[in-house]
Amino acid sequence: MTKYYVRRVDQLDAILLDDELYSLLNLHYRKAFKYFPNSLLVRFGPEIDILFKFLYGYLPLQTLRCSFGQSLFHLKYQKYPSYEDASDSKLRLFAVVSVCLPWFWNRLFRRLISLGNTTYSHKTLDASYALESKFSTFYQLLTLVNFCIFLQTSAFPTVIEITHKTCILSPTRNPLSE
Repeated sequence: MTKYYVRRVDQLDAILLDDELYSLLNLHYRKAFKYFPNSLLVRFGPEIDILFKFLYGYLPLQTLRCSFGQSLFHLKYQKYPSYEDASDSKLRLFAVVSVCLPWFWNRLFRRLISLGNTTYSHKTLDASYALESKFSTFYQLLTLVNFCIFLQTSAFPTVIEITHKTCILSPTRNPLSE
């Protein structure tokens, strides 16, 4: 049986590099948009932000088959357990779920907060806040458990990767034999 192995430190460093690169690009992107009228930025700011995040997450997945940080360590997304290259549709879904789902949840919650001042809106807001709080707690617990499993097995550093059955492998390294 063959076992593929990528060092945990490489995977974690790739995640940190992606975060730092995103912060740097976001800083330059905000500098470029600071000369636009404030009314335009207030109205379309969240949509512009999600478009930037989606392009930052989607374009490298489609062209490089990995994120920018992962490409520096020669890591690529592959299907689990077959270890073939991940399909375009799987990578596209990965980008949509990792970028657009949190944005959609945030926009929905913000929309509920901005409802008028009625008893129905207060009940809706209370229910949505309770749901958001429980979901957030559950997701944080799931992330913690997944990270503990990642530290032991060196596979699937994020919850999104395990739900999409995509793993990070290095095409330049040979598999380890068990």
